[in-house]
Amino acid sequence: MFRRSERNGRHSHSLPGSRSATLTWCGMSAAILLVSLVTGPSGSTVPDAARAVATTVVHPPVQIENSSNGLVSSTNWAGYAVTYAAAGTLFSNVSGSWVQPAAICPTSAQEDAAFWLGIDGFQKSSNTVEQIGTDSDCDKRKKHGDPTYYAWWELYPQASVTIARASHPVFPGDTMTASVSRTGSAFTLTLNDVTRGWQFRAPSETPTTAAQDSSAEWIAEAPSICKGALCNTSKLADFSIISFTGATADGNPINSSLFNDNEIDMMKGKKTVKAATSNLTGGTSFNVTWHHT
Repeated sequence: MFRRSERNGRHSHSLPGSRSATLTWCGMSAAILLVSLVTGPSGSTVPDAARAVATTVVHPPVQIENSSNGLVSSTNWAGYAVTYAAAGTLFSNVSGSWVQPAAICPTSAQEDAAFWLGIDGFQKSSNTVEQIGTDSDCDKRKKHGDPTYYAWWELYPQASVTIARASHPVFPGDTMTASVSRTGSAFTLTLNDVTRGWQFRAPSETPTTAAQDSSAEWIAEAPSICKGALCNTSKLADFSIISFTGATADGNPINSSLFNDNEIDMMKGKKTVKAATSNLTGGTSFNVTWHHT
């Protein structure tokens, strides 16, 4: 495990083969029809047949710029990622909570901020991400770039799927809890809005590309916007600050001796911090603070 006391400053070296900021959107369908389970405030479970529409927003693996002693700079991720210290040990569960932040949208420019947890996407050799989360976006199609809030799930490189807003609304201040669990090669993704009283479970599916199950992460992200096959990292919406709590992987805290834990800051170039990640509190809680689009 990387200890905070072992990290001397943030000077770091480039990783060979770091991912570029432009990615290819592969194998994405136009729409996915699913049946979810919604739990109402009374606790009763009722079927909710809703069409979840695949978007042109995707949430790809980390794009690492530099790394040293467990401190990482990335062009698209901020937060924490863990890998097992013992070679060959695989992740089967990641869970945690966050409070949905408001997006501050002063202009009509398109800016996006995603908040999620998942498995895979941190190791250099990992090309999948099994993830579920929420967005706080500024939509240039709306007057003054008014914010849009919604939930989604994704088995990257498959399409990101927006969860129906009518039955699963998301608002600033909502407490969200989520988990991604693996059984064999199938994943179960769940998201609960504790404030609104709904629960969502995505269909259990197998990624089109074999998952390595090599990392677990809790992330604030500048997602990628795709036009055809070309995807580019979006501008990061001003979300002020987000707090992640109860962050565990396979039942263990981020700073468990079983893990190599990596603290990730989002950077624009070498000097501009887009989002900064705090030190851990109690091994399971941290904040990410917005600084720049």
